[in-house]
Amino acid sequence: ELPWYVSETYVYHRLLEATGYFKPGTKGYGFDVFAAEKKEALEQALPQVDVRMQTCMQAKGKWSFQDFKSLLHMSLWGNQGDSSLFTVQDMSSKGISDVEQSRLIVDDSSLSFLILDRKQVPVIHIFNDNSGMELVSDLALAHYLVSSKPSSTVVLQLKPYPFFVSDATVADVHATIETLRLSSNANQQQVAADLLQYIQDGRIRLQGDGDLNFFLASPKPMWEMPLNVRDSLADVDLVICKGDLMYRKLLGDRTWNTNELFQDIISYFPCSVTALRTCKAPLAIGVDDEASERLSKASPSWMVNGEYGMIQFCLPPILYDLQVSDSLIRINMDEEASIQRMQGMMR
Repeated sequence: ELPWYVSETYVYHRLLEATGYFKPGTKGYGFDVFAAEKKEALEQALPQVDVRMQTCMQAKGKWSFQDFKSLLHMSLWGNQGDSSLFTVQDMSSKGISDVEQSRLIVDDSSLSFLILDRKQVPVIHIFNDNSGMELVSDLALAHYLVSSKPSSTVVLQLKPYPFFVSDATVADVHATIETLRLSSNANQQQVAADLLQYIQDGRIRLQGDGDLNFFLASPKPMWEMPLNVRDSLADVDLVICKGDLMYRKLLGDRTWNTNELFQDIISYFPCSVTALRTCKAPLAIGVDDEASERLSKASPSWMVNGEYGMIQFCLPPILYDLQVSDSLIRINMDEEASIQRMQGMMR
């Protein structure tokens, strides 16, 4: 009778315990039992990597909404096979393809862009999801952000240990970059070289062993983040929260009315956040009644079949007061001022 997310987290943690992952001196200590599967998945997807790396190199150093949108959408659909939807050339010449547009329920790409466009030295954190092709897409997005906003810093927040089979760890990032480096494809080699330089310079940081990382791998909903984790995110300009699993963590794996506003429900988050997810779990917010009815008629299983995506943005409210304890977040906000600020961004 446990919540789905809690029970899943428990099962995978127990699996690692059974292999001796956490026990020094055992054969399984620190051994990723999913590593071979993750490597195979990346190798099978290598033909699609070419398109992503071409897109990455075409957008390098060009800060524009169209390029940002292309890379953000590529990160959203990271595990989808039709990578031709995301080439910069196609995006520039004909905009978002009809196929992609019909599958994207909410698209707050413009608000995500504006929050970064207004910052001279933006700090962006990406709560990464899967390894394999999705991690390649995330690395392409990080590459674009630091190459086109030269003063920016991107922090990849990864899982502290193997999690849910395919979730990305720091070791997976290094293995992925090495795969690109050893490729015979010039674009892949160049992106790998750039990424290694950005990591060396500290412009891209890999984080996998902090309190935030262990919290992301915990069964707790996002609003129960420890105070020190909240404080660490307070000065971040944008968190890009990846994947259906993190979306469930944002919403606490509870039953919500789909017409609840994302801005209202996620107002507890300590900084601006953009959630990218393909719908694979029976919960969603920020979808008005008309859209929900239309989706249900077109595809009754739209919430779970992985065919639809959402990009949802939340700007932290202007607060009168914020009271935080380990068991409670109480927000007293200036609703009128918060609405005016959001409306100003949308003009």
